[in-house]
Amino acid sequence: MTRVAQRGKAETALKEQGRYAEAEACFRQVLAHPSARNARVQSVVLSNRGAVLAELGRYPEAEDCYARALQLAEMAVGAEHPDASNVLSFLGGLLQLQAKYAGAESCFKRSLEIRIAALGADHQETGAAWSNLGTALQAQGKYADAENCYQRDLEISTKALGKEHPAVGVVLNNLGELRRVQGKYAEAEGFLQRDLAIIMKAHGPEHPAVAGALNNLGGVLEQQEGRYDEAEGYHRRALAIRKKVLGPVHPGTGTSLNVLGLFLLERRKRPTEAVPLLRESLAIRERSLGPTHPRTLGTRNWLEKAEHQAKAQYPMGTASPPALLANAPPLSSSALTPGQQAAKLLSAAETLKQSGNEHTKRRDYAAAKEAYMRVCICMSFG
Repeated sequence: MTRVAQRGKAETALKEQGRYAEAEACFRQVLAHPSARNARVQSVVLSNRGAVLAELGRYPEAEDCYARALQLAEMAVGAEHPDASNVLSFLGGLLQLQAKYAGAESCFKRSLEIRIAALGADHQETGAAWSNLGTALQAQGKYADAENCYQRDLEISTKALGKEHPAVGVVLNNLGELRRVQGKYAEAEGFLQRDLAIIMKAHGPEHPAVAGALNNLGGVLEQQEGRYDEAEGYHRRALAIRKKVLGPVHPGTGTSLNVLGLFLLERRKRPTEAVPLLRESLAIRERSLGPTHPRTLGTRNWLEKAEHQAKAQYPMGTASPPALLANAPPLSSSALTPGQQAAKLLSAAETLKQSGNEHTKRRDYAAAKEAYMRVCICMSFG
């Protein structure tokens, strides 16, 4: 293994850990190393650096990296080689991030043409190119054309890899997202449930990809009144998985915190519960992406809205339901006399009753029920 290859593994590991700034600096060092003077190697490293810059929201620099990578790939292996197709796919994804959909569509079309010519119409990488094109078409509202692309990928990937391969799950997720934006929620849920089943079978129940699938499912359910409890369950499971597997400060964890916080704020109208989640997400994004990244700015805006609504909901220093629950006295203590313990239990019951009343006012009946049940437990001990 060359030194460049060894370093490449290190940079990839940093990227997977969400340490984007460190990864970007390492890729720059690799490019300066004498053993990286080969045009094809430089093209690959530039593409990787571009991907990290895109994560950091440094889009013009990322675009420059991809342009140079494409030029080097074409110089090293030719304009019709799959390497050139790969760089075009990355460039298309970057343009799509910036809402430059026509440019993205052009890149994805060219990438697809190269793969058909170089790899064949039924190759799995050709299938992926169909889906890439579909995402650009979908973003422009060309839903019928997008569906044709996704169905072509589904046919190719299923034939090449089998119906339970994770690549097939990616296509099903794309179809689910398409149905979601079309408002066809039942169909969307069906596709996303199939995607989740494939991912769980391939990776187990506690993989980051499972968390992503759970958030996607929750996103469909939360758009249907009467299914908010299910949606919240999916979002909370996703957050728990990412915290356990990726750690509490990983960007992926920040994403699930943001998703749950936004759901509680916008759908459930529970700003006081959204605030700590959005604060935690903001801290992660400021650290990993920087204070001016679009995702950081978006989270900051949602946090400000949540804080404003929380203050309006509980004015003049009145305690919110979470605060009331947090301040509830312990239910028992072996150091207390029976009379003291009874007084503590009555105090806890009153606090929990106030919490239940506040939740009821906000029509959050599930939380109210939990608080009232705890009142009953306190009274039974008393």
